[in-house]
Amino acid sequence: MKKLILSFGLLLTLITISGCNLIQPISKVQTNTNQTANLNQALGTTVTFLIPTADAFTALIPPQNTAYYCDGSAEPKQQGEEFKKIITKQASQIINVVNLSREDLIKETISLAAGQAKFSPNLAADKNYIKIINDIAYIKPLTDAWAGSWRFLCLWQPFVEVNLGQFPEIKKIIWTETLDQFNQVTTGQTAISFLIPTADPLKYCNGADMDSEGFKKTITKEAAKTITEANLTTDQLVNKTLELAAQEAKMTFPQSTTDQTTYIKVIGDTAYVQPTYGWAGVSIFMCYWKPFVEVNLLYLTNIKNVIWVEDWNKWGELK
Repeated sequence: MKKLILSFGLLLTLITISGCNLIQPISKVQTNTNQTANLNQALGTTVTFLIPTADAFTALIPPQNTAYYCDGSAEPKQQGEEFKKIITKQASQIINVVNLSREDLIKETISLAAGQAKFSPNLAADKNYIKIINDIAYIKPLTDAWAGSWRFLCLWQPFVEVNLGQFPEIKKIIWTETLDQFNQVTTGQTAISFLIPTADPLKYCNGADMDSEGFKKTITKEAAKTITEANLTTDQLVNKTLELAAQEAKMTFPQSTTDQTTYIKVIGDTAYVQPTYGWAGVSIFMCYWKPFVEVNLLYLTNIKNVIWVEDWNKWGELK
């Protein structure tokens, strides 16, 4: 019996000397389990987004509760703005991906938000629904129309816009109209957005009618182009924007303009416009050209003022 006790004591001594600990405290095992759970959570990314406080397709508009959102009883944009008011519920989801790029995070945000808000499963699964170029988000068009697709778009567009609004780096959202237009948007280039009119300028400026303000109100249609040039200076970007806008609107520059790339000079936040020589019909031209130029220049985030220079000597002094 004594030999057995001595042997057991010797065994414990050897275990202690060798640094082995065969009996691990329960509390330590539990701590390790919690650390593993925390580690697994840390290996993912928490994506936050906004969803409606009520079902988009079945909820009634308060306080009257007599009409549905985007039911066609009013202009779609107006009804979309009503729907925006209830897209306020914050939600989040952890995905098993880390170190997401900015574009991938934005795509995941829209995808997860669409899934939780019970929008189309196809849209929720489509990670290529959005392209981000510089500070512009380009949205893929719906290629298939169906009964009720107009209502879906009336709800879907404000939903996407609200969630993209969480990203301050996104300054503009372009809803592309065709799949070809969306596919032409490529990374590694410069994206340029501008506004074009929805009506013929000669309807407002034709000699008998000279309604510049009326024409200005029609310059509302967003359009965009990507160019292969990168790292443009402010002057280059502003002039290129006006050049592309004029091409898209099928307008020409003033007859006196020999170089479209230097038509605008930018100093600080002010855009100076090159003087224009007179010719027969110049008043009609300037009736629609002036609002067209001003709208597009002020559409650029860094331009706050537009000055039309009338003297060529003063123009030459601008540096």
